[in-house]
Amino acid sequence: SFHSLVEKHFEELGNYLGMLRADVMCAQETKLQASSLCPGLPSSRFAKTRGYAGYWAFNRTRPHSNGVVTWVKDGIPVLSATQEVLGIEAFDKEGRCLLTDHGSFVLFNVY
Repeated sequence: SFHSLVEKHFEELGNYLGMLRADVMCAQETKLQASSLCPGLPSSRFAKTRGYAGYWAFNRTRPHSNGVVTWVKDGIPVLSATQEVLGIEAFDKEGRCLLTDHGSFVLFNVY
């Protein structure tokens, strides 16, 4: 998995994103739920990694399916983040689309 590869080669996600010099990084098929990101759980290390904030979309009907995340470097403004993007409840609750509004641009993380 992506997570195990990052940990094996870079120890933590923040090191990997720093090596890439990424301002924003998007990932799909996260297959996590909000409860998976609670402090103390192994998967919580991806909620907020050093130097970056994570914005998540979760599948609300089938736990541990789908899901996307957008990590944004500290200092880059995020005015809002939502998975209520399409305006169609059946699609929005699948966790396949996340919109982050950065003021000067809007980013869609979709699969």
